[in-house]
Amino acid sequence: MHDDLTVKESLNFIAALRLPAKLCDASLEAVVADVMAVLEIDRIAHSIIGNVETRGISGGQRKRVNIGMEMVADPSLLFLDEPTSGLGRT
Repeated sequence: MHDDLTVKESLNFIAALRLPAKLCDASLEAVVADVMAVLEIDRIAHSIIGNVETRGISGGQRKRVNIGMEMVADPSLLFLDEPTSGLGRT
């Protein structure tokens, strides 16, 4: 993840790279919005990812964004090894 981008910018970037080029911008935005809603990260959409030096989203939120980055690619199957371990409801 790019630590200077927001959550939404990161997901939009991945969607633009991994989804078919023929999709219009509105479709890409819809996919990103759906993924953020499912993962309950839509309320932090405009928060920066951050790093050690720059405060950003929490570790649990970062984990959800990582999962979202895979989900926006619309995989037919996605294997996750304990994706919710250590995550509480935020």
